[in-house]
Amino acid sequence: MNKDEKVGAMRERITIQVVSETQSSTGYPAQSWGTYATRWASVKNTGGGEDEESGQKTATRGTVFTIRYDINVTEKHRILYRSNLYDIKAVLHYADRRYTEIETELKK
Repeated sequence: MNKDEKVGAMRERITIQVVSETQSSTGYPAQSWGTYATRWASVKNTGGGEDEESGQKTATRGTVFTIRYDINVTEKHRILYRSNLYDIKAVLHYADRRYTEIETELKK
């Protein structure tokens, strides 16, 4: 796929969220998520599976988001796409600095 084809495939709007640590009114640490960036992305579903968490099986779905190069995106972020939250499992920054590929998992 050449550069123009990849850019043309970035038709979906995603929000990359970042967590911040705050202190609750009772003094305990609390997490809140805010917007790091809103980007155009191409979206490719990579299949599903099952995960076991706390003795319960949950369905998972893998999705790869490709955005323009952003070195600051890490596994500590998450993605909001079509009202669903995706945990970031891996971030691949291409050597030519054109694209960042984000491998994620949606838990249901």
